[in-house]
Amino acid sequence: MADALEFFHEKKPWSRYKDLILDYYLEPYLAKVAKLRRPILIVDCFAGPGRFDDGERGSPLIISHRLQSVHERGVQVQGFYIEKDPVLCERLCLNTRGLGVPVQVRQGDFTQYIEEIAALARDRALSEERGGKICE
Repeated sequence: MADALEFFHEKKPWSRYKDLILDYYLEPYLAKVAKLRRPILIVDCFAGPGRFDDGERGSPLIISHRLQSVHERGVQVQGFYIEKDPVLCERLCLNTRGLGVPVQVRQGDFTQYIEEIAALARDRALSEERGGKICE
């Protein structure tokens, strides 16, 4: 656990590059998928705390930001973020609280949630729940 907490102390250059690619890719991808006018679900199975200790956004906040722009155009969206480490998951709950886009946060191994994710993906009306079980 100490290693995981230390990892998120500051964003490393390679992590900045990975998140730059994610952010760059999501903009045109979501614009294209939004044209289908169907609900959009994005799952991050290794979410981390959402924000590094140095203030830089992690993948859940990058995803949520991009989902927000699609949500504002009337498309139903949801972020589903999973983090195994309980301390990091609690931080993820705090960092995703108050977003303008529906998100669910789950603590545990992503394999625990495969059926739930599949059900959400099949459902044409995503939940408007904010925060998920772990954040209540």
